[in-house]
Amino acid sequence: MLFFILLLASFFLFYRGNKAVPYLLTFYAIGYLIIYQVRFDRGTAWLFVSLTLFPLLGDMANILLQRSVPSSLEVMVRNLPLVLPLMALLHYRRIGPELLLNAISLMLVMALLLILVQYTGLIEFGTILMYQWRPSLWFNPVPFSNAIVFFAVFLLGLSLQCNLQRVRPALLAGVGASLLMVLLSETRGSLLALSLVTLCYLLLLFRRHRISPAMLVMLIALISISLLLVFGLQAERLQLGLDEFRSYFTGGAQETSVGIRLQVWQLAWQLFLDQPLLGAGVEAAIEIKQQMVQAGEIPAYVAMHHAHSDILDTLERAGLLGLAGLFWLYCMPVIFLRRRGCTWLEIAPLLMLIVAAFLCGLTDTPLRNGVSGNAFYLCLMFGLALALNLRAARLGEAG
Repeated sequence: MLFFILLLASFFLFYRGNKAVPYLLTFYAIGYLIIYQVRFDRGTAWLFVSLTLFPLLGDMANILLQRSVPSSLEVMVRNLPLVLPLMALLHYRRIGPELLLNAISLMLVMALLLILVQYTGLIEFGTILMYQWRPSLWFNPVPFSNAIVFFAVFLLGLSLQCNLQRVRPALLAGVGASLLMVLLSETRGSLLALSLVTLCYLLLLFRRHRISPAMLVMLIALISISLLLVFGLQAERLQLGLDEFRSYFTGGAQETSVGIRLQVWQLAWQLFLDQPLLGAGVEAAIEIKQQMVQAGEIPAYVAMHHAHSDILDTLERAGLLGLAGLFWLYCMPVIFLRRRGCTWLEIAPLLMLIVAAFLCGLTDTPLRNGVSGNAFYLCLMFGLALALNLRAARLGEAG
């Protein structure tokens, strides 16, 4: 148990820890599966494999058509081995929501301590120079904050499955650390996603603990006031975003955060309409953009950026086939677990994770980035295992 807690807590603690932790879990699971001769739950195993590979079907087709390269698959395919820890957890069943909540809370608190060290300048990290004023350890601040949000909302979902009095200190520490890190990263999309999922959490909390409507109103009011204070701290960044949005429509295309997103969204949609079934493909899209730059149709800086949206990026690179795979990833885990007889409470951590991924994916591509993609699939694996194990325990008790 201690090994598991310390291993998971090291996700952000060293360079490429986001890659090492899933691989170490996989190696440990291989030994466990061999020693105990575990029989796979084939339905769950195939589900997880499909959640990893189906969003890539359009990319695979474009590789065959020589419009993409195999390296475009790596970020998501690297999560495929997590199917082995999933099978081990379905057999082991001793890693429950409380243990996982404490491990993730420890991870987030330790990451915050390193962030504060980086923010104060006591230790120099390998962060890209342009982002030194937005501390994010070894990562770009946007995918880093998306990863933090994924763990934070998963933490909220886990708390619904625990005794709140027992886990309250760990929960508050983990969520508080997450909020502070997202604020320091100054990532508006992540902050909005975390805020919206937190409000959804209150409704689930109301259903779980049957608190009175008056108490629910008070909690929502308290959270709303807290969010106003939080967004007040980000007022300068939010106002900058509004100004950039207005200036785009009044002064034309500009190389600003919002301006770039609006331009790459328009370009991604245009490339999708030219090849609606399979999209343009990664490499072919790069060539098309370079040709458009040379023809003076788009600024050079637009060609340097990805689509900054999971949906539009998928449409650009993999068309409708890719979009079908993306929505398979969003929808099938919940459908599968409900068909297996899991309750909404048992699904809560996974459901909140998927909602957060969708919200973060509106203005970025978290599933296509290393640290945020690894965080998502790691939580997805734990969410599937927990839901099925809680269901088995409930049925066993009933029997």
